[in-house]
Amino acid sequence: MKQKSITKKDIKDVVVEAVAPFSRAVQKDIGTIKKDLGTVQKDVNQVNKRLGGLETQVKALGNEVEEVGAEVADMRKNASELYREAR
Repeated sequence: MKQKSITKKDIKDVVVEAVAPFSRAVQKDIGTIKKDLGTVQKDVNQVNKRLGGLETQVKALGNEVEEVGAEVADMRKNASELYREAR
């Protein structure tokens, strides 16, 4: 009886058959990870929008504080002149 020799195709078929379930599971996991990353990216984008809004508000407050500081300095200066004039 003659033995059949094993070909590269035979080896490939066996490997593909053995690895196929693992491959499908990995592809499913990758799909889940991509979906989760998409959700995380949306959340990060929302946080960035909120931070941008807060940054604008903080800048506006900083400008207002500078204006108040300038006004207080003017009041102090003028108050001393008024005080001198009243004497």
